[in-house]
Amino acid sequence: NNISSIPITIQRCTKIRDINLSHNNLQQLSHGIGQLFSLQSLDITNNPIENLPVTMCHLLENKLTNLETDWGREEVFARLYKNSNMINEYIPIHRMKLMVVGQENVGKSQLIRSLCRKWSGGDIVDEPMSTDGIEILKFQFNFADPSKKKKKGPKFSTKKRDKGKPVVTLNVWDF
Repeated sequence: NNISSIPITIQRCTKIRDINLSHNNLQQLSHGIGQLFSLQSLDITNNPIENLPVTMCHLLENKLTNLETDWGREEVFARLYKNSNMINEYIPIHRMKLMVVGQENVGKSQLIRSLCRKWSGGDIVDEPMSTDGIEILKFQFNFADPSKKKKKGPKFSTKKRDKGKPVVTLNVWDF
């Protein structure tokens, strides 16, 4: 075989139990491999694979009992650990997009403004942008720390600047 890549769509093969990809030209594995929760055996020997996708951690914690590689077990975990540390180096963006679609003059815009006013304390960050039939609103609000004691109601803070709480930007596309 001379397989050089595995498509992400492999994650759709949810019932697959055994995969033998040995003696190919794989330089990396698809992150979709980590979604194969029924996978019990994976052979990736004799491939120039440098790193393993961090999604494989889920497999090693669950049903994957037979993993054949060109490295020892400790090296497998070191390569997974290296990738998981790379994830920790990313900076969270805290940005969301909400698209509201529906008939005209039924109250979509008013509902959006009311919710965002409640969450953000009424701050529209930029003037609304409008194109033919679309209005784009940008709101910012603080998101409560999920590790703190839970309170009833929404997990949003209407205070202008809460220390230690990330500022979330919500772009609302009103169609």
